Amino acid sequence: MKTVACIIARTTSSRLPLKVLRSFDSERRVSMLDIISTSLKKARRVDDIFLCTSSESCDDIMEDVAEKNGIKLYRGAATAVIERMLAVAEQTQADYVIRVTGDNVFTAGDMLDEQIAQCYEQQLDYCRVVNVPLGITAEVIKVTALKDIYAKIDPEVSEYLMLFAFDPACYRCGVLKVEKDYSHFSLTVDTPADLAVGRALLRELGDRADAVSLAGVLRMLDQKPDTFKAIPMDTNIKLPYGKNVDFAAFLADQQRRIDACHVVKEVQL
Repeated sequence: MKTVACIIARTTSSRLPLKVLRSFDSERRVSMLDIISTSLKKARRVDDIFLCTSSESCDDIMEDVAEKNGIKLYRGAATAVIERMLAVAEQTQADYVIRVTGDNVFTAGDMLDEQIAQCYEQQLDYCRVVNVPLGITAEVIKVTALKDIYAKIDPEVSEYLMLFAFDPACYRCGVLKVEKDYSHFSLTVDTPADLAVGRALLRELGDRADAVSLAGVLRMLDQKPDTFKAIPMDTNIKLPYGKNVDFAAFLADQQRRIDACHVVKEVQL
């Protein structure tokens, strides 16, 4: 079996332009993408890492980012995220791909070996970590399942891939479940305020690209509850095809998916 990680990132962002390239440590040496790349390299079962971006000129700088981090680069259509991932899978003959988005700087790379092991041993189509803040878990997806999803959905809704892949009614899904529930927090970096909170968290963890771990992040959430605000339950969540729900309904839907999973493994940190 072969598993390849795909970091999905572009330089365009309406709320926080060039966010994936912004310095994240206090000495301004490492960017969000540097940290994500470092985290993914911790996983021994990840056979290759690709930075997947667009072929548009605004993303030319991603070539330098990939070279700096010693990872590979794939450039494709700006909006067709799944196409980029499938192209990487075909190029590398991968059985599984890992989806990580560039704004998820605290991606738990240290959980990936267990996620991949569960996929191999339990023949899963999809695996994620649950009960963690938004922006923490990478997604391991079987290439055959990804091809099936691609055939069914509009490429314009590729950003909502999780909602199509994490569907136990259609695919064999598994989760690694953290005992305490932190799912009402978000560590995704979308706004200047998110960036400030994320930088502060990295300083607490050690202010280095290799300092990110799931246990460390969750420990900081426990120790500094005033720094990390829970997402209000009435927050509007966008869904594919123009639909919207509040955050409470989103969490309830996620729990239904977890309850229906074929494999639920509790993890001790």
